[in-house]
Amino acid sequence: MLMGRNSQNSVVVFPKGNHKKGEYVNIMAISCTSSTLIGEVRD
Repeated sequence: MLMGRNSQNSVVVFPKGNHKKGEYVNIMAISCTSSTLIGEVRD
């Protein structure tokens, strides 16, 4: 899993896949907790 932030500064966690730390990745939020969005990568 990797972690990033969206434009509203919310934490987003998503599967690592082939992505590296520092890359920009398009994510769609599919679930959430009280403080974190859970997402999946959208190509």
